[in-house]
Amino acid sequence: MIRILAFLVLVGLTASGFALIADLDGGVAVTLGPYQMDLSVMGGMVGLAALCAMLLLIWSILSFVWNIPHRVQTLMQARKTHKGQEALTKGLIAIGTGDMKSAERCAKEAERLLGQTPLSLLLGAQAAQLNGQREQADQHFRAMLDVPETRPLGLRGLFVEATRRGDHSEAHSFAREAHALDPANAWSNEALVLWHAGRKEWEPARLVLKKAERHHDASAQNRKMAVLLTAEALSHAAQDSKLALSLANNALDKIPDFVPAAVLAAQLLVKNNDLRKASRLLEKTYALQPHPDLAEAYVHLRHGDSALDRLTRAEALTKLVPQHEDSLYCLAKAELEAHHFDRVRHLLAEILADKPRTRFCLLMARLEALEHGDPSAQRDWLLRASRAPRDAAWIADGVTSDTWQPVSPISGRLDAFQWQYPQEALTQTATAQDMIEAFAEDPLTRSKTALSQSEPSSGKTRLSDTVAERANKTGDASASPSSRTQKPVISDVVFPLATSPDDPGPALADPEKNDMDTLSTNDRFFVRR
Repeated sequence: MIRILAFLVLVGLTASGFALIADLDGGVAVTLGPYQMDLSVMGGMVGLAALCAMLLLIWSILSFVWNIPHRVQTLMQARKTHKGQEALTKGLIAIGTGDMKSAERCAKEAERLLGQTPLSLLLGAQAAQLNGQREQADQHFRAMLDVPETRPLGLRGLFVEATRRGDHSEAHSFAREAHALDPANAWSNEALVLWHAGRKEWEPARLVLKKAERHHDASAQNRKMAVLLTAEALSHAAQDSKLALSLANNALDKIPDFVPAAVLAAQLLVKNNDLRKASRLLEKTYALQPHPDLAEAYVHLRHGDSALDRLTRAEALTKLVPQHEDSLYCLAKAELEAHHFDRVRHLLAEILADKPRTRFCLLMARLEALEHGDPSAQRDWLLRASRAPRDAAWIADGVTSDTWQPVSPISGRLDAFQWQYPQEALTQTATAQDMIEAFAEDPLTRSKTALSQSEPSSGKTRLSDTVAERANKTGDASASPSSRTQKPVISDVVFPLATSPDDPGPALADPEKNDMDTLSTNDRFFVRR
């Protein structure tokens, strides 16, 4: 309504203005050579307006004619850009679907139409990677270094190519340069952390991680920091127990239920004769995360305890998480060492009625050997253990370790070892004869001896020596755990591909190594449980 009123007022004012001009006395005389024209004031204004309109039309025509070449050039460039963008789109789709020929053709067409733009360089690099043309991919990524906007992407690509060539020093230099450009860059931070962790340089790795902790997910950063702190604590445990204890406590501040840090801290506290604090620490961690390593450390916290003393500690620990499988196993094992055979059978009755895992079958074999001395019953339980589901273990990249390790010996990944159950379809169980030979000597005596000879600072038990001796006897050098250690290998791509051109697929397991890996998994329960 207000707009309508304003429009009517404006029209009225305009009409009044024209009427006022028309009523004015006077005129306009226009002289052009011998010609003279007398006009009224209104006529003069109309003539002036017509002259301006004519001049404007003439100027528009001349400007249009003058700009025709530029307009044609702009139109051709627009069509060229449109075709280049279509080539980019088709090329990226071809890369995603793994069509090598289409990707290469579209990359060449996009570079011809658009020149060396960031997207055309990226498409060309990815097409070269897909076709296995490493030198061309390297050239495209180096061309990106000349443009500030694409420099991080070029460094990323050069890092990947250097890693694929196995030139880890050059890859490290590219990652360090990318980190200097942007400390919050996720891939450069990860690469630098892995570089230092692979060389056991834990403190520099922590410094890199600390610089970027506010730019990334807090829970993931705390997990990595706890792993690095625990690894550094393990490296200082033998020389400087005070520093190692401080680092382990810092790791528990990051992740309160981090089992390796809790076990190490408890061992260091025991070394300093602070048994009460070590006991409280293990109880607190076990209540958050029940784990066999925590139970073993708690029961054998004080050296020289009798079987009844260990049973008392096992009962106290079991009350924290009563129905957990690890609690039942810990209590049953302590009852067996105290020769309370009926209580062992009562505790394991429900578990044995279902489908017990290997350690429970082995525990029953020990029970039959100690209580009745019945070789037949013992053999039955050993046979059942050979077919039982495997127990949980520290596993990373298909490698089973007796103790936790911060870095995978195969891929070099940080925090790769996880406590999990092996895949039954990929696990080869030990033969019954191996089980029987393992029980040739008193199982309880063997367990005590192995535990007393273990070295917490090094993180390895006498089990590795047992495996090495058997490997020497059979002539299988691949059975030694150290022989499976390889240099870390990092594989990555800049742009997500549906089919990576260099991906060799999952590493095929060596049947000879699987036998020894399985033997190590079974032996760990004879020693550590």
